[in-house]
Amino acid sequence: MTPQAKLCVVLRGVLDDAVRMVPEAKRTSSLKACLAEKILALAAGGEADAAVLRRLAVRAVLESCPRCNGCDGQQPQRPATIARR
Repeated sequence: MTPQAKLCVVLRGVLDDAVRMVPEAKRTSSLKACLAEKILALAAGGEADAAVLRRLAVRAVLESCPRCNGCDGQQPQRPATIARR
């Protein structure tokens, strides 16, 4: 397996775990897309720890739009504005 393929497997696992951390009533496809965007932004910013990626992505989504069911109609948060640890 190539390093890129391994990275995709790891990031997919992070996303799957992050989705499970969100209350079931909020688990929509748009929320999953929002989580994926946050995870990719954090990873692109240099974060490599899967647990940290998961925790920060979930926190960013739940804190930025607590009554939201995803990112529909919302401006995506830029990677530089996502709070680190």
